[in-house]
Amino acid sequence: MDADELTGLRSLHTDEVHEYGNPVHVLYRVAFVGVIITVLVVVATGISMWSEGRLEYLRSGTALGGFLALLTIMPLGVLPTVLFRIRLIRGRVQHVFLNRYVVSDYPIHEYERTKRNSRGCAAVLHFQGGHKIHFFGAQAGELDRMGKDLKRMKREAVQGLTT
Repeated sequence: MDADELTGLRSLHTDEVHEYGNPVHVLYRVAFVGVIITVLVVVATGISMWSEGRLEYLRSGTALGGFLALLTIMPLGVLPTVLFRIRLIRGRVQHVFLNRYVVSDYPIHEYERTKRNSRGCAAVLHFQGGHKIHFFGAQAGELDRMGKDLKRMKREAVQGLTT
């Protein structure tokens, strides 16, 4: 066995963990941007309604509902990308919910390819037997890093199986 094969086997059998997905601070940033946009819309609407003499509109439930919807829509769009992660550990690819619950789990040697931006998902990981993991997103650099690590770890796993 050469040094590359030993390194590959070591990475399959250690507790080294690679995780991919958006961290919680991304949700906080998006929520902050949502608050700023909502404040700007409320101010612009208030000025417009004041100039037309229709301030009673701002007291109505319709205006409040619109402002609350605007405030929550951006964080709700990002929330799934924070809740779900991809984890590579001990030669396995896991789809994880809340960093705790494993939704699906496949051996790395069954990984075939990653297709990005399929059906609204950030990426779909394809495995032998038609199995798939729909990954709800991460930043582009994170997806690139995941793709490289998946290919490398699969190569190492296949080398480890053939020796």
